[in-house]
Amino acid sequence: MNSTEDVFADELKKRTEEAQAVIERFLPKAEGPAATVIEAMNYSVEAGGKRLRPVFLMEVAKMYGAEKALYEPFMAALEMIHTYSLIHDEPALSMPAMILSGCGAARRLCRCSAGMRAFTAWSADSARIL
Repeated sequence: MNSTEDVFADELKKRTEEAQAVIERFLPKAEGPAATVIEAMNYSVEAGGKRLRPVFLMEVAKMYGAEKALYEPFMAALEMIHTYSLIHDEPALSMPAMILSGCGAARRLCRCSAGMRAFTAWSADSARIL
């Protein structure tokens, strides 16, 4: 028989995958003249994680009987705002630091290494919040 920890881990994994699918549906398509910036925006959000914020939102919404169409956009928005805060709160990602280093910590958080400049990574993150 499964332990409580195994059951919890399985349920968390299932809900995390559901939250990830919701988030991916709300990401913009990397097309047109802004494709590079959109690709960078999506890359940061698609980095993964436990997705606890959207999972909690989803579970509370379900407790209150909310319909998916009502709460799913907020799940995606919450995770996008969280990703934005990770990048903009990173001291190494201040504009002067990025300009001097050429990329800095943006390499971990955005696809700066794939021919993208630090400014593009920072701009992509700023565009996500708009």
